[in-house]
Amino acid sequence: MDNVEPVLGDIDAEWHRVAPALEKLALTSPAFELLPDEVRTECQTELAELWVVPEAFLVTRFIVDASTKTRTLFIWVAATFEGNTLAVGKYLPFFDEVAKHTGCKYIECWSSRLGMERYLAKQGFDLFYRSFRKTV
Repeated sequence: MDNVEPVLGDIDAEWHRVAPALEKLALTSPAFELLPDEVRTECQTELAELWVVPEAFLVTRFIVDASTKTRTLFIWVAATFEGNTLAVGKYLPFFDEVAKHTGCKYIECWSSRLGMERYLAKQGFDLFYRSFRKTV
């Protein structure tokens, strides 16, 4: 299974596995505020793409900077079908190629997990910004 590459999936065909995973992820990760139906709609309308591997799925989107027009491949969701976050490192070489093939200059992802900065640094990522939130 180590040589398995992600393949584009059909959100409706995979929904029976994706929806429960997104729901569990939302319960166990307070910073994860995506609604499952939001992810489904984005994939159905081709604003996002579902990628599947046997144990997990990833959802990517393209972000285009309004001023520079630079394209970024954004890994929006990465989770196991059991609803845990997915260590994406073993799939990053594949997504490097997706980004290059689709004219992206960057790959980006967000995480509220404490150890993610060290993990992603080992995968060639640089810290780009930190985000903080206060409830008012």
